[in-house]
Amino acid sequence: MSLQDDLDPASVGPEFIKEGVDWLAIFNPKVPRPMDVTLARKFVHQKVVCSVRFSADASALAVGLDGMLIYYDLKEEQNYRFELSENDQRNYVRGVAFSPDGKYLASGSEDRLVRIWDLATKSLLHTLHGHRGQVYDLAYSQDGQLLLSACGDRTIRAWPFSITATDATDAIESAARVLTDAHATSSDVAFTSVAICESGQYVVGGSLDGVIRVWDLLAMPEDLDELQGAKLVARLHGHTKSVYSVKFVSGLSAAGRGEALVSGSLDKTLKRWEVGPFTGSNGVRDGEEVCVKTLEGHKDYVLATSAIQEGLHFRVASASRDGQVRVWDLKSGKALFLIQGHKNTGMHLRKSMTKKGLM
Repeated sequence: MSLQDDLDPASVGPEFIKEGVDWLAIFNPKVPRPMDVTLARKFVHQKVVCSVRFSADASALAVGLDGMLIYYDLKEEQNYRFELSENDQRNYVRGVAFSPDGKYLASGSEDRLVRIWDLATKSLLHTLHGHRGQVYDLAYSQDGQLLLSACGDRTIRAWPFSITATDATDAIESAARVLTDAHATSSDVAFTSVAICESGQYVVGGSLDGVIRVWDLLAMPEDLDELQGAKLVARLHGHTKSVYSVKFVSGLSAAGRGEALVSGSLDKTLKRWEVGPFTGSNGVRDGEEVCVKTLEGHKDYVLATSAIQEGLHFRVASASRDGQVRVWDLKSGKALFLIQGHKNTGMHLRKSMTKKGLM
């Protein structure tokens, strides 16, 4: 028996539908309308857009394409193209991330490389080697001291940086910590997504095998074996297909109840989890973490999620191959509204942290 979709246009009155020139918004008639929807700006590209990211202060936007990045300085209304290489071989930029201070922009691409760009000089600062597969996602720690990269080679790498990020490239490469599941041998354990919690202690990786893995970066060295760069503390089971997005949600969980996490999957659902705490835990907790809610409504793969917090309201936006962006209330699990505008798949989704905007 299928669940009723509160955002089905066939069952929603016209007063709950808003149309633009090339987009449509549908609001859930069963819940108060939390916000309005307008198209603020459109960015047109001639190539497939593979990744997008706002800077922390929403003053800049990065877009990953085939063989290049476009950096939009939204304050100065300027844009800059960063070419990855001069050859014509396909090389999609799968992941982009701004450092928290907005001074650096990182990219991860199909050529297995992580690149760091200096935005003051608009120049390439580091090209980091080590991965043996396509790099799919990137995430900075809140203090900017670590850059996490999720890769199809079954690893997540934690690249260390100083405050100025001017360390020698070879020093960064040699000091990188490699996060993996030593007991997982399947090729399906390829990491598509990565997130690090606000405290910097826990890293999570979403994988093609449908399992979400959690590492503790603060585990004491004597707790680690020689194959680990951090202690694997949990495997989260629940999704029935590949996990393509993971995001921590700060402040949602009660004190002492661990970290709140949201995941999106090819099984068309989102899940909200309570992860940890792991104090006194021995070994790997396999399937013991709690899935608090499952959010259903998308008609196709969920490929991207973005957490939205406004005061005491905790929401998440999800982008799907069905062409929709849906916004959900994380406490109730209800869909608040959807936006339909893209003609093709929504692969990446980001919320500006200081403005009420989605990309």
